[in-house]
Amino acid sequence: MLQRASLLFLSSLIVPSASLGASLVERLGFSPNDRVLIINCDDFGMCHAHNLATFDALTRGVATSATVMMPCPWVAEVVQWKKTHPDADVGIHLTLTAEWDNYNWRPVLGLSVPSLVDPDGNMWDDNLSFWQHADPEEVYRECRAQVELAIRLGLDPTHLDNHMGSLQLNPNLATIYARLGAEFNLPVRLASEKLYAAFGAVGHRKVYEDLGVLGPDVLVYPGEFACTEPKAPEEARAYYECILRALRPGTVTELYLHPALDGPELRSVTGSYLRRQADYDWLVADRTRALIDELGIKLVGYRAIRDLQRQTTHP
Repeated sequence: MLQRASLLFLSSLIVPSASLGASLVERLGFSPNDRVLIINCDDFGMCHAHNLATFDALTRGVATSATVMMPCPWVAEVVQWKKTHPDADVGIHLTLTAEWDNYNWRPVLGLSVPSLVDPDGNMWDDNLSFWQHADPEEVYRECRAQVELAIRLGLDPTHLDNHMGSLQLNPNLATIYARLGAEFNLPVRLASEKLYAAFGAVGHRKVYEDLGVLGPDVLVYPGEFACTEPKAPEEARAYYECILRALRPGTVTELYLHPALDGPELRSVTGSYLRRQADYDWLVADRTRALIDELGIKLVGYRAIRDLQRQTTHP
């Protein structure tokens, strides 16, 4: 298994910056008490409905980044769009599960990573099944192949995150996530120390710090903020507005959404089509941008964090 000790050799690649004592907010050029927010669109490339919504959220909405699922068939459309939007922040949504009943995908390495596929040759449909079968070395190879494919296709990834938390929520696999961030010199989605402690991973952020891998201070996740999780799509707006008002001074927070356009395609894939439409509606609403401005929230993408990380490490 890939344990934390297997990452120690990577520490020789890191050159600490003199400014490492400053907060991430300050290192990004903001004032010490600014509330800084990343708004990420997950599941980019999963289907056409997700792509259309994400294109719009990035160009006329408040989204500052998106993460693409490289094993999915609609990645080609993302690649073509990126050619005309080279400055868009597009990261990699490291994908090791395929959760839908009527719509599946396979690893980019195909059947050469047999522990990552079910009897039908598709990725496992839930984290538990994936964890029970996955060989960590095959997980690493597949994740690395996803990033390499994105680079080869010209997506110029700005960061990494992980579909369904299949890496971050498993202590035997989380080190792979950190290792990839170091090897490709990319920031990654990170949660607060408080949230990691709730999952029994006290001190987890230090693994990334030791490798020079940056990430947000806080991830919007159940239990992180005193905002009531929406039980119906029509409650999504109030929930996201509550999050905006609850952001903490002096921190970089990531809020992730799953925007998509309701229609026959999306309904054939997922039962959460109304919530995904609600996410899109919130991202492009004039009211949302006005509230962000009113609250003085500073929006940032992952490119700025990638630039900062690469300034403090060897190329």
